[in-house]
Amino acid sequence: MTNGTKRSRVIRVAGPGPAIREFLEQQREARAYAEAWYQALRDWDTFRSEEMLTSIGPSRPSRMRVIVGNWRSGSDGGSDIVSTLMQHTPMGAIPASKVALSIKDERGDGLLPRVQAGRGPESLLRETGAWVHPTDRARAYGEAVLELAVKLGDAKAAIHLRRIRAG
Repeated sequence: MTNGTKRSRVIRVAGPGPAIREFLEQQREARAYAEAWYQALRDWDTFRSEEMLTSIGPSRPSRMRVIVGNWRSGSDGGSDIVSTLMQHTPMGAIPASKVALSIKDERGDGLLPRVQAGRGPESLLRETGAWVHPTDRARAYGEAVLELAVKLGDAKAAIHLRRIRAG
């Protein structure tokens, strides 16, 4: 050294510390989970689920009938077939009507109806796993879809939502 003072250098051999790597990985996983929910709502991939309900004994006539989904009346044996429109989501198949009602009941800036109508961005993430630009808007979409997932009962979404808000 030319001026007689000692200088120290920090050499990072292994990159950032383990705590930082873990935090960054959790953030990446949370963004990926938000993207999965976003694409599920954007694509609106549905299918019909049919179940046969049977009752013991003969059918009893009644003035009131509980209706869930689309019912086709069965024979005199007391069985009915329930047909429900289901939607594929990251937490599994759930009734599409439940998702649609939750979107309709959303309070806020109306991001979820835009997603359902296919008017939002193509994706929330870049190839690297970071938010697309503008990042604040992509993050808002990510939080909105995870809030909906939490409302629908997705426990993993609650964890990822906390992580996104912490980042």
